[in-house]
Amino acid sequence: MGTKSKSFALLIVLVFLTSLAFFQPTTVKAQLTNQAPNIEWQKTYGSYYVVESSNLIQTNDGGYAFMDSGYTYQSWLMPATVFKVDSKGNQQWNKTIAQFTGSRIIQTNDKGYEITGTWYLPNSVSAVTPTLIKIDTHGNIQWIQNYTTLPDLGINYTTYYTGNQIGASISTSDTGSIYWNDGNILKTDSNNNTQWVKTLTYDVIITNSSALLFLTSVIETSDGAIAALGIAPAGHSTFPTQGIMYLIKLEPFLPVPSPTQLPTPIPNVPEIPSCLVFLPLFGAILFIVLKLRHRKSSSQNKPNV
Repeated sequence: MGTKSKSFALLIVLVFLTSLAFFQPTTVKAQLTNQAPNIEWQKTYGSYYVVESSNLIQTNDGGYAFMDSGYTYQSWLMPATVFKVDSKGNQQWNKTIAQFTGSRIIQTNDKGYEITGTWYLPNSVSAVTPTLIKIDTHGNIQWIQNYTTLPDLGINYTTYYTGNQIGASISTSDTGSIYWNDGNILKTDSNNNTQWVKTLTYDVIITNSSALLFLTSVIETSDGAIAALGIAPAGHSTFPTQGIMYLIKLEPFLPVPSPTQLPTPIPNVPEIPSCLVFLPLFGAILFIVLKLRHRKSSSQNKPNV
């Protein structure tokens, strides 16, 4: 083989080896998915008297909404409060609904919200009936509908039990799953093999020690990350889970999920019977007919000059 042929062959080998290098970042990225993502930001909300929170939702503007569900205890009734925050967790508004304890929240396609819970008698902690409340985009009540049982708002996570602990799971956009229990978030692949575990802790106020965050809801966000809502108990003996609400956003690590349409409010705003829809039109026509008749009668009765 001549010198030129050897040089050409060497060049081909170098090009081949160089091309292989372009595949290395993909391998590294795959390896990085087996590491728990870092916390992007975390915020606290409300008072240190939160006992239970609702599910967490991401809103159409990239922010988040959730509830301090409130609670009843002996003669005390702590009403539910709805919180709306922006994409960085900064609070935009909150609304407390008197005589109401909350359960679940969704955003509807009119950019408002529906929340379920229980309505209570004034000056009482006796539950009256399960309730669905429709609020607008700023938290103002639009209408209230009573039910015999709480309506299903289609919250998409499955609750599971491990001993006396309660956890839940959701599917993720990479065909894997997220499981959470207490302050632990576990990520699995499509074959349910563990990829990583993220442990979320906080500093207990009363005991000045570190403890697991009590997670209540975890969701996948529109940028391929995970947001987790929880309660940081203050260490009270009467209410062991009583504390302040925590919202934590992890750094993106998942494929960006497909957008989903917001549900239509259930039930729809009560429809007006079709016969009543045309009443204003009939009234207008009747008014015009009577007016014309009056003018005709007046012109006929007007004396000729």
